[in-house]
Amino acid sequence: MHLATLSSIKLPNHSIKLMANMLGERGGDVGQALRQAGLTATDLDDPTAIISGLQEVEFQRAFMQQTPDRPDLWVELGSRYRLLTHAHTDYGLLMSTAPTVDAAIKVGFEYGDLYYMLADAEGIFAEDGRQIGFRSLPVELPRDMRRFAALRDVGVNCAVFSDLWGEPFPFDTVELPVPASDEPFVRRFLPDAELHFDSEFNRWRWSARLDQRQPPHSDPLLHDYYRTACDRLLSAAHKAGDLVDRVLELLDDTKGQASVECAAQSLAMSTRSLQRKLGDRGFSYRELAALARHRHACRLLLSTRHPVSRVALDAGYDNISAFNNAFRRLSGVTPSQYRNGMAVAAV
Repeated sequence: MHLATLSSIKLPNHSIKLMANMLGERGGDVGQALRQAGLTATDLDDPTAIISGLQEVEFQRAFMQQTPDRPDLWVELGSRYRLLTHAHTDYGLLMSTAPTVDAAIKVGFEYGDLYYMLADAEGIFAEDGRQIGFRSLPVELPRDMRRFAALRDVGVNCAVFSDLWGEPFPFDTVELPVPASDEPFVRRFLPDAELHFDSEFNRWRWSARLDQRQPPHSDPLLHDYYRTACDRLLSAAHKAGDLVDRVLELLDDTKGQASVECAAQSLAMSTRSLQRKLGDRGFSYRELAALARHRHACRLLLSTRHPVSRVALDAGYDNISAFNNAFRRLSGVTPSQYRNGMAVAAV
């Protein structure tokens, strides 16, 4: 998922069911989690219920808050997701019917708006163009949820890749932005992989030839059908024109420099009304402006050779110290670490 479509994207309730079941097993307050996410018991019990991406993220936050500092539960939760339940059903079916496992992973990144977590992922490729891993940086994910997300996705990735592979997937190396004290819980699901902790990014690598293996349910005709279905879902989300989407579009166009007064005028509403409506969606204008400036800075870091000091000025920061602090606050790494990490040669 992404912030721009968080309120307008429509998702099945599979994920909140999994989290609610685990909370119930451990005596958690499912009702409180539902209320925190703006959901009702009907949203949980109705197998056809549809929720928003924002409600999904808020239920994840509620789950995390009711299981404080329980990395064992967070990884186990992830392991309960499967290929057809770790994201929108049509997304899972799109991946499962791909011609090769390699194509399945690539199309998964392409339709990341339908995945149940705020994160951007991209493939890692060898010099011959072969995909040998992926990395993700949860820039849009609230900082207090990042350890939870990284550990939950350990379980998710192991389950999803194994479903695509037809047996436990042979990951070679996994780098995680979590403390080494979490190793016992990660090792349970990755017994043979080389593990690294306190990393700047999530990086998962393999040497297996994904382009030479088909998912168990590969079907070219159905793959085309589910691609069209996913396109419709994303088109509907963008056409919904949610306020957050429109504000982010305006901020992206102005590199995060538009004032709240200017944005309100462009959207034909008062400044107070804009701030209130954003607050109702869980955001502040200041947070969205900071995100837009951060995204602009990321593009400059990756597409130019400008020194970090120049990028800081182009992104609207008065000095490099303020830029470094703001960048680290959003991404967990410095601008230089981000540039170097994303440019690391695949090995």
